[in-house]
Parts: sequence; structure tokens; C-alpha cells
Amino acid sequence: MSDLEPLDRIIQERFAAHQEEIKQRNQGLAEHMFKRNERSQSFAGLGDSLTQKILRPKVMALAGYFDNAEVSDPEQSSRHEAVCVFKHTERFPASTRLEIGFSHDLDFSELQVHYRLKILPIFCKFPTDDLLSMPMSKVDEKAIGSWIDRKIGDFLDAYLRLEVLDHYQSDNLTIDPVCKMSVNRIHAPAKMEHGGKIFYFCVAECQQKFAENPEQYIGKLAESGRT
Repeated sequence: MSDLEPLDRIIQERFAAHQEEIKQRNQGLAEHMFKRNERSQSFAGLGDSLTQKILRPKVMALAGYFDNAEVSDPEQSSRHEAVCVFKHTERFPASTRLEIGFSHDLDFSELQVHYRLKILPIFCKFPTDDLLSMPMSKVDEKAIGSWIDRKIGDFLDAYLRLEVLDHYQSDNLTIDPVCKMSVNRIHAPAKMEHGGKIFYFCVAECQQKFAENPEQYIGKLAESGRT
């Protein structure tokens, strides 16, 4: 018997064990990928259902309250996402994009609902993104619907502020010629045309006083340089 035979047996045993480990690992990977593909297909169907049944109707309902809102066609956005774009207008002087959609983790074991908001220019702080996660095997449609409702509420809290923040409304601010207070043209309680120009008032009483003697108040505005 050769002195190397014991070593040969040790080496061969180690190689055999190593090959078996590789075989078992490959089998495990194959099983894992099979189950992952099953979960991927399950997510595709689930995402389609949730998008059509819950997500898009809610975003469409939100868009219905705004003349400047447009929900992207499903073919123009992600399959499981609803994107609503709010155009820059005099009332809402910012370009805004709201995205809510469904995604998954790397292993397709968790369903994720994402929320993203962009408002440009940025003159105030607001939540720009959020994420809800739940096991793919225990999807709670009611909880998802409630979460989306809250996120739409968060969006409104941010977006409606554009109407009242001076940084956004600076082009809409003017002076009440009677009381000299700053007033927003869009929300002014009263207005009146005189001499080819529209004057805005903070209360109806100021408009009534102006109507009695317009030139008196216009003259005062001219003197102050605020016409």
C-alpha cells in the first residue's frame, strides 16, 4: 500500500462531499427560483387587480376636483402605478406630480405600496415619499385602500397650501385701494372694474366705499406708488 493512499482517500472524500454540496445548493436554488417565479406571477395578477379596483379609481376621483389635473394613461406609466400630473396655473403656480403604485421586494415575498410627490418650485416642506409593506400572502385590501386615502389627504395638505403661501402667490397679490391691505386676486371677496382696470377688495364694505368715490382712493394709491 502506497503511503499516499490514505491522503488520496481523504482528498476524494472531500471532493465528493463538495460536489454533493454543490448539487444540493443548485437544487435549492432551482426550488427557490421556481417558487420566486410563482410569487412573481402572483404579484402580477395581484398588482393588476389592486390597481384597477382600488388605486386608479381613487386617483381619478382626486383628479376630478381639479381642472389642471390629468391622470396618465396606463400605457404611459408603470403597469401597477397611477400618475397624476397637475399643471402650473395661476391658482396653483407650481408643476406637480403625484405617483402612487405597487411594487415588491427582491424576493416577491412582500407587497409594497409607494407614494411619491414632487412640487416645483419648492418653497415649503412637505412629505415627498412614503412606503407601506405587507406580506404577499396576507394582503389586506381594506388597509391598502385606507393608506392610499391618507396619502391623498397628505397630498392635499401640501398642494392646497400653494393657494395661501406668499412665495407661491406673490404674482396674485395686490392692494385693496381702500384699506391698503394685501389681497389675493383669486380669492378676493369683492372686485370692481373702473377706468379699464379691476380693483380687488378684502371685504365688500371696502368695495362699497370705493364705488362711492373711486378717484379719491385711486389718488391715494398713486401717491403711495402702489397702483
